[in-house]
Formats: sequence, C-alpha cells, structure tokens
Amino acid sequence: MVFDLKVMFDDCRKFLDELEKRQKLRKIEVPVDKDWEISCVARLAMEFPPEDRFAILFNNVRGSKYSVLINAFASRELYAIGLGTTVDGIHDAWQSAVQKPLEPELVGSASCKDNVLVGDEVDLNIFPHIISTPQKDAAPYITAGCAVTKDPETGSRNVGVYRFMLKGRRKLGIHIAPTNDGAAIYSKYEERDRPMEIAIAIGPPPAVCMAATTRIPFGIDELAVAGALIKSPLRVVKCETVDLEVPADTEIVIEGEVPPRFREPEGPFGEFYGYMGDKIMSPVIEVKAITFRNNPIYHVLLQQTTPCEGTLMKDIGMEAMLLRTFKNVGILGVTGVHVKEKSSGECVVVGIKKRYQGQVQAVAQASLSAFPTLLKQIIVVDSDCNIFDWADVEWRLASCVQPDRDVYIFTNCAASALDPSVPKEKRKQGSKMLVDATRKFDYPEVALPPEEMLLRARQQWRSYGLPEL
Repeated sequence: MVFDLKVMFDDCRKFLDELEKRQKLRKIEVPVDKDWEISCVARLAMEFPPEDRFAILFNNVRGSKYSVLINAFASRELYAIGLGTTVDGIHDAWQSAVQKPLEPELVGSASCKDNVLVGDEVDLNIFPHIISTPQKDAAPYITAGCAVTKDPETGSRNVGVYRFMLKGRRKLGIHIAPTNDGAAIYSKYEERDRPMEIAIAIGPPPAVCMAATTRIPFGIDELAVAGALIKSPLRVVKCETVDLEVPADTEIVIEGEVPPRFREPEGPFGEFYGYMGDKIMSPVIEVKAITFRNNPIYHVLLQQTTPCEGTLMKDIGMEAMLLRTFKNVGILGVTGVHVKEKSSGECVVVGIKKRYQGQVQAVAQASLSAFPTLLKQIIVVDSDCNIFDWADVEWRLASCVQPDRDVYIFTNCAASALDPSVPKEKRKQGSKMLVDATRKFDYPEVALPPEEMLLRARQQWRSYGLPEL
C-alpha cells in the first residue's frame, strides 16, 4: 500500500484514522482499569522494537464513557506520520517551522465547544485520568495537557506540557520545572500579585503536542510553530472564561486560573529520569470551565522509565533545537544529532565532518547553551558513524578515544532539579562530559569484507539454510 507522505493533520482524529490505515493503531475493546491497566499495557507495548510500535486506543475504560489514547507518538515513525513526513524529514520540517512560524487563524465556532460546562457544572472526574505509575503516583494526573498562558508584559503566548495532579472536581495541582518558560511567566504574575490565566488543551492536533513538548525559544508562539509544521495556519478559538485562545479542534479544554503565592502539596509522580519525583509544594489551578467535543478522546503521554512516549517526543524536539542552535552560531559540518532514547535527555550523539580545530568543543559549548540543565554526556563522532546505531557509536568510543586526551569534564554546571544522581540538597548544579570520538589522524582501512560481497551473501542467504536475517 502506498501512503501520501504530505497529509497534514489539523485534528487528532484524522491522525488516528491515518494510523489505522497504516496498521499502526490497535483498539482494545475489553474492559480495562484506568488506575493500573492502561499504563501497564502501554509500558509493555513500548518494549517492542521501535519499528513495530503502535498507538493504542482503549474504548472500554471502567467508570468512564470516553476512550483513552496512549502511545500515539511511541516511535519516530509515528511522530513522522503525525508530521506528514518521513523519519528522515522530521528535522527539516522543524527547521522550516521555527524559522517561519504561521500565525493562527481565529475562528468563531469549533468542535471543542460541542459541550460547555461552567462554574458549578464543572467536574474534572468525568474524564478517565489515569495513574501513570500505579501504587506510586499520589493521584491520577493529566500528562498530555498542552497548557496555554500569556506573558503579562508582552502578551506573547506560550504553550508547554506540564504535570497536573487531580485534586478535586474543580482543582488541579500544577508543577512547572523552574527552567521552563511557563515558570518564568507565572513568576511575572506573582510579582504583580495577579492570578495567571491558563487553558489546558488535551488531544489537540498532533503538531501542537510536538510544539508544546519542545523547548522553543522564549517569545516564539508554539501555536504558530504548530501551524508551520502542518503548513497551514492553526485554527484557534476564544476560551469561555479566560482571555486565551486554544486549538479549535481540541478534544478537551480545561480553563482556569493559578492564584499567586499559594502552594499545596503535590506529588510524588514518576518522572522522566525513571524514578519517583518528590512530594513538593506547588501552585494550584482553580478550574472555571471545561469544554469538549462529543465523545472526546482522552490523550495520555505515558511518563515513566524510558523508553516512553513523553520522553521520546522531548528527545526529537531537543534534536531539532540543537540543529537550529548549531546553525545560528555558525557551527558548520554537523551531519546529524541523536538524543539517545533511554538517556532521559542526558546523552546526545552528534555527527560532524571535521573542518577546523576546536569544532568538537564548539559543538559541546553550543549544546550546553541550548540545554543548560540537560545533556550530561555529549559524544561527537565522524560523519560516517550511524548515530542511531549504538553499536557503531560504541565502536567509535572503543577505537577513537583516549580518555586523557578526548574526555573533557565541565564542573559547576546547571543541572536538572529532578536528576537523581545528585543529592537532593545539591540539585540544580552538576557536571557535564564531552567525549571526542572522532578520528584524530589517518586510520587503517576498516576490517570488513567489500560491500558487494556482503550484498551477494545477503541475496543468497536463504540457500544457506540459516534463520532469516
């Protein structure tokens, strides 16, 4: 079957239809428990090789009328389908979108307004909020909510994915990492002693999820980037009770305010490092309205030990922003970037064509400026290395590296407040490592048979009576 690689999805349901056509969506009709079963099934499904992974739609969730979507972006292939491109085209799509964002188009009516609940009608419990890490998370959490806020100084819009703890019919806990743009915006509201308006979009078009999970430079509108990713202005609609706009064809929208200078206990929650995050004091959201489509699909981003869908989306976004940074600071010769799937955003492999002395160190400096609290391990390899094949990278580490010459340690660096390798009392500061795994001089020929001979052996493989390659 031939698929159109230029299909762009301005709606989550159209994306699911495409996944189903490609046999990349599995529907589960037997009853499932939202408090343990959904996350466990999704966890086991992530153990498939990336090329065999699929999205899952649970259509019979006990205690709920609505379906749950999980693992929608569980592989680079699924992510590429959501962008209407190939895996090889993901980074090009991102570079174009960030360079030329498309302003959203404001519309008067939208499917996300099929149902409107305001004030006392609001009840968050009507949706099947799952527990991501059963018996360990403090409560059900919203994990795929794309939170829309506005900077009180500039009026510029920001969209990010944070964790939202279910605290009652009309109350959510919200945790935003201090380094995220949303935290900077909220601090401005607190300085003015004003509540921050917020709208949480669950199940927007795929490109909105992609933009919201990517560290796009502050001040660039993620909804405009999402429009550029789908090559058409994103349709947005005004909220009911807050002065914000949300994607018009979002499955579920939660509107509310975050009061200033108020904190409540929140957590623990299973974090992207693969360990349980601490119980902390966090702001809350006072929910004012909920709007949703008829028969809404509740989207979840599983966040646990890697590999998991939420971390994979962040990894791909990190790669795109690193390529943008290298280009902007004038580092030539970068041939590819790969954030390793199980590294929790802490290990990146960069391929380069070496052109000048200090090029490897420049790559490291630019990487740390782009992501100061992540990327503890930066590995730079020659352009003939397959950066997505860890076996090839390991070979370069073994054959091209002398530790006293090629390993650089940077101390007193910014670090993630969630990094479990640092004692709690010292978090937010750590160290980084650059490994120069490029060849430093002329090497002998690689000890492999000629490619044409290997190809002949592949073609004759079945005749040898050996297991399929």
